[in-house]
Amino acid sequence: MATILTLQRLKPLCLALLTAYLADAATAEEMVGPPVPYRHTSIKTDACEPPGKAMAAAYQQRDVTAKRCPAVDDWTIFVVYSEELSWLEIAKGSTLWSTQDQVVQFSQFGRDPHVSSDGVEWLPGSGPATTLIFHVSAQGDPTPRGPGKQSSQLALVNLVGNAPRFCGYAKTITEAKAILEKKDICTGALKPYPHQP
Repeated sequence: MATILTLQRLKPLCLALLTAYLADAATAEEMVGPPVPYRHTSIKTDACEPPGKAMAAAYQQRDVTAKRCPAVDDWTIFVVYSEELSWLEIAKGSTLWSTQDQVVQFSQFGRDPHVSSDGVEWLPGSGPATTLIFHVSAQGDPTPRGPGKQSSQLALVNLVGNAPRFCGYAKTITEAKAILEKKDICTGALKPYPHQP
């Protein structure tokens, strides 16, 4: 009998807690806003192809390998590999820009950073692309308990203007959108190379 009475007393409390939880969830959704529309292109091996002879030779001179993957508009994407490391390079016309320095040389969130997803995202969802987003993972420092934890972030590249610029990292596409809306945040110049289609 005591158990039944206790459950009857708890029922209104549980309903109140559930109502508060749902209200908080609705408020959180309103704060985040609607989903950010984007386009996705694959960088899976079966969606990509070897670069042309001239670009293959250029990559060989740099002691790296690469694959050419689909993109949007007039852009071309290369996923570039050096041992355990990888990064993206993007090209338009006769110029190619590399994220190697930002992703590999000056990475601040882990060891052995590498491109870590099957595709990249382009903002906005329609019209000329203004932003390229790709996933980068890295290994944390080892601990007494074992190897460091893997972490992943989104690398942001602004495509507006004469040359793409690096904008930093974000955890989610919603966070990326908020970062990209800040003025003068995309200041990281990407290293240029000749592009030979």
